[in-house]
Amino acid sequence: MQVRLLALATRTCIYTVFLLSVPSGCGTATESMDSGTPPGSCHWASDCALGTTCVASACVADVPCSSSRTCVGLLCDATRAVCVECSTSGDCPGGHSCHAGVCIEDVPCSSDRDCTTSGALCARSSGVCVECNADVDCTNGLGCGPDQACVPRLDASTGDASADAGLDAPSDSGSDAAGRTCAYATVVEADAPVAYWPLDEVAGSASATDVIGHRRASVVGPVSFGVTALAAGSAARFTGGAIELPFDASLATPRFSIELWARVDSAPGTFRSPLVFRTNDAACTTTAGWALYADTADHWTAWLGDASGCWHEWAGSAPVVVHEALHLVLTYDATTFVLYVNGAESMRQDDAYTPPASGLLRMGASANTDGTAVFPFPGDLDEVGLYDRALSAAQVASHYRAGTDCLAP
Repeated sequence: MQVRLLALATRTCIYTVFLLSVPSGCGTATESMDSGTPPGSCHWASDCALGTTCVASACVADVPCSSSRTCVGLLCDATRAVCVECSTSGDCPGGHSCHAGVCIEDVPCSSDRDCTTSGALCARSSGVCVECNADVDCTNGLGCGPDQACVPRLDASTGDASADAGLDAPSDSGSDAAGRTCAYATVVEADAPVAYWPLDEVAGSASATDVIGHRRASVVGPVSFGVTALAAGSAARFTGGAIELPFDASLATPRFSIELWARVDSAPGTFRSPLVFRTNDAACTTTAGWALYADTADHWTAWLGDASGCWHEWAGSAPVVVHEALHLVLTYDATTFVLYVNGAESMRQDDAYTPPASGLLRMGASANTDGTAVFPFPGDLDEVGLYDRALSAAQVASHYRAGTDCLAP
């Protein structure tokens, strides 16, 4: 338990930089589950007053959010629209479960006597200590939620949290300095990407975070964060470096979509790769995965592997336009590849495909047969998303409109 709290306290220290206050015990939290709940600290979400959230055993001021990209080291609770420790138990360390946005240690029990944490009861179904088994176990007008934590009751007629629970309505997606509302992240996340790197990291960051699957991709070589956005937030500039994620089998799906915004700065007449997830042998007799290129003829091109020969290269009709932000999407539905540029179809081709079984996911360069980076991308990338299915033409067009709306004067 101490290790979890120390880790969460570290995240909270980063998180509270934006609150301009530091929770009690930040970086040194060592509260045991066997202790009570001292004033100002928390074990359950309900231990915290209205307008505060339990993070790393401390009640901290709510941080409003519209997506997890605005929560540093935390996640966005879609119902409350505030940053929390977890959305599901999969977000918690091993041996812990998510209860109303808080990672709670799973303490086995056979009766309530085994649960020594203040207010804990033995769950009749799971045999672990929880906050409640039924509404009657909760106080202050709260009810027992589906994860057996005390939460605001829902109004039966509207499905909203009751007024006395004090929850604020979810916020808008956010506005930029000019007051324009930007809903890009909301539109993208509504279509359920399996990975999404907004590339909104601050200058000097050594990694980029996937706000959906919490994967951290490492910066290798010269990459600058915090440059002007191509769609939303800010972008990353590549000047010979790359951002790399070790092989992740959950991203190697037989159907897929890849999505990004790209701006090419220079090097016409050469291969330039914004994003790849590919492997092949030295003789190019076996290939797998995909790669997106600005090719030597200055068209956007997809390279596709099918395990039975060298790469299948399918060039789109849309040209590479230097110094212009473009929205690129490649989809595959197990039969047909479609490449979209700025919401419009640029290439359609029926073909076979084999997902990669190894290799890096790399932003900003391609991969040689030994995995080393080649064909660097000179320019900016933004809003990189991966899906485990083919997006529809309507969804692609919707994402493109959302991105251009963010930057419209």
